[in-house]
Amino acid sequence: MRAKLRDSLLILLTGSLLLLGNAEGVARAVRFTAPKPVRGFAESLSGSLADVSRTLGFTSVREAGESVAGGLGIENQINTEPDGVLFLGDSVFGDVAESFEDMVGGKLPVSKVIVRGSQLGSPLWDWSSLAREAAERSRADTAVVMLDTADVGEGEHREYESLVKVLYKSGVKQVVLLVRPVSSDDTYEAGRGFRIRQMRAACDSTGAVCADLSRSLMGTNGSFPDFVTGLDGRKIRVRESDGYHLTRDGADIFSSDLLSLLGVEISSLRK
Repeated sequence: MRAKLRDSLLILLTGSLLLLGNAEGVARAVRFTAPKPVRGFAESLSGSLADVSRTLGFTSVREAGESVAGGLGIENQINTEPDGVLFLGDSVFGDVAESFEDMVGGKLPVSKVIVRGSQLGSPLWDWSSLAREAAERSRADTAVVMLDTADVGEGEHREYESLVKVLYKSGVKQVVLLVRPVSSDDTYEAGRGFRIRQMRAACDSTGAVCADLSRSLMGTNGSFPDFVTGLDGRKIRVRESDGYHLTRDGADIFSSDLLSLLGVEISSLRK
């Protein structure tokens, strides 16, 4: 009897250690695979497990943040040719916009307003005014937005909703809200599912498109890898050492998926 109890406790202890050691991957997997009826509870439970894992030292998380990209700053580039694409976002999206622009090779007008360290709803930046001016000047057909809101709250979808309406009123025909690529910051990632639901709520009320292009930059079961396997079989580093920003290869993968989402074919642009 004692032997069976000892073996059971050993199995339980081993399983607990394995679970804690892989808590980060489990938390991310839950956000993408948990059924809707239990998703909120599952996200809360897996997030708590990840917190315990970090507290006990099972998981080492790199610090992430906009400061690594050079602090605050704004890049405003407007192409006045009609029917182009307008990018609105922070430094993470700035890397994607640069990659996208290189991919289309001048065949598609690209405009961008990139504000480092910014958030939607922050008192430091009036994104409604920035978006309105950029949309009107650029005459862009499509606006692609990747911004977080300043506060995580039940009403944050109104921040997205307000920005989308401003863009439509300024002449944009299609608005796409993009979810930020997965990072190594578990504190930030714990709210991913909530933010996606808020974006979708805004899109449902405005007709905009909500898209998460993170899967190409993720490992198995939603894990966070620095490297992914490319089409040629070689390993590609897709994230910078801060665990937050994308490398050029990572931005290229994201941009390629964005081109597909927008229905733009590189082959047609090169003719």
